[in-house]
Amino acid sequence: MRARVIQCAKRFRPATVGSFAAVAVVLATVNFSIAPLMGEFGPRDWMAILVYISFGLIAAEGGLIAICGVLGTGHPLVRLPTSAAIGFWLYSYWAAGYAMSFVWSQSYYGVDRCLKQISVGLLCLPAGYLAVQLPLWIVRLGFAWRIERIDPAHVAVHRPLSIRDMMVATGLVGIALAGARAASGIADEQESVFWAGFGIISASLAGISLISTLPAVVATLRVRKPAIGTAVIFVYAITAVVITIVIISWFTAQRVRSWETVGFILVATSLAAGLTTPLLIARRLGYRLSWGRLE
Repeated sequence: MRARVIQCAKRFRPATVGSFAAVAVVLATVNFSIAPLMGEFGPRDWMAILVYISFGLIAAEGGLIAICGVLGTGHPLVRLPTSAAIGFWLYSYWAAGYAMSFVWSQSYYGVDRCLKQISVGLLCLPAGYLAVQLPLWIVRLGFAWRIERIDPAHVAVHRPLSIRDMMVATGLVGIALAGARAASGIADEQESVFWAGFGIISASLAGISLISTLPAVVATLRVRKPAIGTAVIFVYAITAVVITIVIISWFTAQRVRSWETVGFILVATSLAAGLTTPLLIARRLGYRLSWGRLE
């Protein structure tokens, strides 16, 4: 049995590296290109389709990084720094593309403003990372959700939250708040406006994570027929777009334009595709979502 498990691990390793490397290349390209694309094309241009798709994929990458950091296998002191490093790596591509957009537009007078905005985003990144993780930590700690490879030779044990884990969590929250505090000191907005926006964005990230990452994980790594689960996710995404359009029309008393509807649909469907595709790859490699405490 041991030899069989080792053989399976060797067979899966190249596929794992190749599949997820391709996903990483796509996401890095999207992060790098979104700012130049936004500078070149308006919301009504046909090429704006690429911008809407990029928005959805960038939202998906945040969810994927949080899923790996919270629900993934291994010790949290390894998962969290690794997933955070991936997030910073992808952010560096966005920052490079954003700086290039200034060069293309010959806005050399705005270099200081560009660097300031990149710095503010970098300092707020840990807080955004924790906000996306919040719903996932609730199901991880409260209901023992975890992603693990189905292996008869390995019995997974749910490790309860220790004092050291709580100290690490407190430290991470402190680092995130310290970064946000530093960002408020260099941002162009007044401090009260900055913190109001910070709170709204953090709550929005947690809410989007709640309604996107959890259903995607269940639909791809828990259900018996992932094709049906994936189809349900896309129907769910379209339904969310319809509800969003109805809410906007109700509160603004204005009809949503056709190109805005197309934009919402592209963002939602690309978010669904960006979440489900890597998770389906993980499923093919033998990973499943488990829940419930193990004795």
